[in-house]
Parts: sequence; C-alpha cells; structure tokens
Amino acid sequence: MSIVFNCALLNNHSCKGTAGYKDLKFKNLDFAGVTMLLIGLLLIIFGLTEGGVTWNPPKVNVTIPIGVALIVKMVLLEFVYLRNDKDKYQNKVVLSNAKSVEDDKLKKC
Repeated sequence: MSIVFNCALLNNHSCKGTAGYKDLKFKNLDFAGVTMLLIGLLLIIFGLTEGGVTWNPPKVNVTIPIGVALIVKMVLLEFVYLRNDKDKYQNKVVLSNAKSVEDDKLKKC
C-alpha cells in the first residue's frame, strides 16, 4: 500500500510497468484456476466454521474434502497448463525483453 502512495505522491518513474506488464490483458487471466482456488478455499473455510462443537454434520464432512479436492485439482491443472504452454510464454517474455532492450538502445542514441 505504501508503494502505491509513494508512486502517486512522488511520481516515481521506477514504479511504472515493464514491457511485459504492458502486454498483459484481461483475457490472459486463468479464470479456471482462480475459480477453483476461490471455491475450494471458501468450502474449506465454511466447513471449518460450521464444524464448531461437533464435526459429524454432512455439511462439514462434505465441504472440507471437496474444497481440498478442488485445490489439489487446481494445482495439478496449473502444472499441466504451465508445462504445455511454457514455451509459448517463454518466447513471449524473450521477445518482449528483446524489444525493451532495443527501445532502450534507441533512446540512448
């Protein structure tokens, strides 16, 4: 939070986004992973809070394992997703870094 205030108040140029940051789009978000993580965490928290004194009600015995299963599924999905698309993203990062280096060289001339 203090970084945001420092950037806003002092207009610090080092807080501006990099070339890779500028290439990010809303469509690049991993909605499936975010959704599974959010629902999994909510189910675990719901199960723990509903447990209270007795841990026997079905809403406790069902929500916690389903939440854990969703988080495990999300982690596995992310590993598979990253392994399959790793080359695509690495090439994009290399190209964006090369572009920013060329831009820096042109600015110095």
